[in-house]
Amino acid sequence: MGLRTLRYIETVILLASILSDVSLRAADKADEVGSATPVGVATPSGLTAASDASSHAQAPALRMSVGFLYPGLSFRYSFNRVAVEAIYLSQDHLNAVGPRLYYFFNPGSRTVFSAGVEVCRVGGKTNLQTVSGRSMMAFAGIEFAASRRVSVGMDMGPCKVDLNGANGATANQTTLVANIDARLHF
Repeated sequence: MGLRTLRYIETVILLASILSDVSLRAADKADEVGSATPVGVATPSGLTAASDASSHAQAPALRMSVGFLYPGLSFRYSFNRVAVEAIYLSQDHLNAVGPRLYYFFNPGSRTVFSAGVEVCRVGGKTNLQTVSGRSMMAFAGIEFAASRRVSVGMDMGPCKVDLNGANGATANQTTLVANIDARLHF
């Protein structure tokens, strides 16, 4: 793992701990005041995890989110137990674009477990040649809702990459990939 990767992981963990601490302090303050306002937490599945004990009213579900992952961006739309996501990744002069499909095992929970698949179109220019191809990945993940609008997560799984070079060379590799992201829900 490179120094850049370790700094990114450290930043995501720090952000999650700060946001978690802020949301816990806000919840404690609401308990002290006796607020009747629902304290909804957006979960990765788009449902809310907490509600007011007296009225059982829930805050509106936040189904769309933007993810900032290493090294790229994603846009996710969540249904009840399923979500679809468009991702863009870029590293070492290679770009990958494609969809992801998620299945949430425990929607509505603050910590959500998921599994899914990803298929990407890969292309770019290395020092030696122009390459294109595809990648396919199956993954299992976990995502923690640090606050109503922010969550952090990680998924991991085997990824098969098939690349073709402009000069006819091919490269096929299967490797274990881990993704870490911070997500803003809206």
